[in-house]
Amino acid sequence: MNTSMLRIREKRAVFYIKKTLPVIVCFLLFASCSTTSDFYGYGNSNKTSMFANFDELGMDKDSFLKKFGTPTNKEIYVDDQNNLVEVLYYTELLNYDKIAVTTKFRFKNGILIEQKNEEMINYIDKKMLDAILREVRISRGR
Repeated sequence: MNTSMLRIREKRAVFYIKKTLPVIVCFLLFASCSTTSDFYGYGNSNKTSMFANFDELGMDKDSFLKKFGTPTNKEIYVDDQNNLVEVLYYTELLNYDKIAVTTKFRFKNGILIEQKNEEMINYIDKKMLDAILREVRISRGR
């Protein structure tokens, strides 16, 4: 083979590499992102609250805070019998952030006396409800 034929083949190889390499790189990037997001998901994948199996009424507030950390919100007041009452609220996002659960814990004089599921919002249903309400408004001409 002569040198001119080798140069032509080298140019063709370089041309194909320059044309196909960006396409291959883009494909791999998109494929890897898709696989990664499907595998890891977004948000918390737990289906149940971390308080679902908690049943330790009588626990002192300091131990509770060490175990569960800082609450999302709280309220403090003094009741009619002059007891200090503290209410701690913990909000969790569950099922890949599709459900929000708020659990309320009431402490009287630093002792846990009540645990209650305060609120549960299913964001899938809320979006569907918003879409339905929007369609109703449109059909009524508003």
